[in-house]
Amino acid sequence: MKQIFLAIALITISQFMFAQESPEIEKSDTLKVQKSDTIKRNYGKHNEVEIIKVDDKIVRINFEPSDSSSNQKKKYKTENYPHWSSFAVGMNLLMNENQNYTFPSAKYWEIDPSKSYSYSFNFSEKKISLYQNYIGITTGLGLIFNNYTFKNNYVLASTEDTLFAVTEPSLQYSKNKLKSTYLRVPLLLEFCASKYDDGFYLSAGVVGGVRLGSKTKREGKDASGNTFKQKIKNDYHLNPFSLDAMVRAGFDEFGLFVQYSLIPMFDAGSTQKVYPLTFGVSIEF
Repeated sequence: MKQIFLAIALITISQFMFAQESPEIEKSDTLKVQKSDTIKRNYGKHNEVEIIKVDDKIVRINFEPSDSSSNQKKKYKTENYPHWSSFAVGMNLLMNENQNYTFPSAKYWEIDPSKSYSYSFNFSEKKISLYQNYIGITTGLGLIFNNYTFKNNYVLASTEDTLFAVTEPSLQYSKNKLKSTYLRVPLLLEFCASKYDDGFYLSAGVVGGVRLGSKTKREGKDASGNTFKQKIKNDYHLNPFSLDAMVRAGFDEFGLFVQYSLIPMFDAGSTQKVYPLTFGVSIEF
């Protein structure tokens, strides 16, 4: 579809570029198009469009790789192309140590999944080739921003060594969430279906992280109908490190991912063991 729109645009533009008379074309059984009748333009990262005109009429439009030399027919075939740099959006869930979504002794960890999400900016990537572009180890850097929305007016509170939650029936919250930010480094074994950077890929491995910040954000109304907004920066006994098992799969620029924490979300002994689960979609830069 992209190529169809591009062709229409190029046809329109080229009518103005070739308004002057075309050189004479020698009549023969095989039409010989002179060099002056051909225009080439690059589009995208690896592609080129060639427009051939005869007597001010476009007779052919070719879509080709930008490098078609005999030694390197398609330049990006030989590149080690990783699939990490991307923008990703996911839904967050919290699970107990039995991989269940219920927390009988700590109901406040049963969050609202429809309002609990994460978004990631993975801005640096490197692929170590094990076999051309087909198999490699991918690493890089990224930032993840997590949001966990509480239900039933629970409010997080903490002491020096304990994390818990209380309810405030007199307050009605429109926003009540815990937010955290981590800098992350992946180590993924990646498999690609072809040498092209736009083919199918599958990767699996671990992603380690370091917490950069955390806070709670609350908005709502009190019993008198007065609105309030509150932001409190606190570590809330969040683990300073994260370690997630991750699987990613996709085609071209679009992908799916799922990740599950291998270590508890909070410091040992501060609250019940909680393990985040995130799944979502990504689009590469």
